[in-house]
Parts: sequence; structure tokens; C-alpha cells
Amino acid sequence: MSKHVHVVLHINVLQSQQWSPEGVVMRWHLTGRAAGV
Repeated sequence: MSKHVHVVLHINVLQSQQWSPEGVVMRWHLTGRAAGV
């Protein structure tokens, strides 16, 4: 449950920094984790 909330918070950050370098890297990292990589 806490992990889900953690992901939601990161998604909110990504939406606010969608095109920043940090946002792009975080999105790639989150996508990899969601895929179980």
C-alpha cells in the first residue's frame, strides 16, 4: 500500500517536471520498476 502511494507521488512529480532531465530519468526508472526490471 505504501509502495503504491510512493509511486503516485512520483507520478505527480513527473507530471509537474515532465520535460526536465530529472523527470525523464525518473519516468524511465519508474517504468522499468513497474515492468519488474
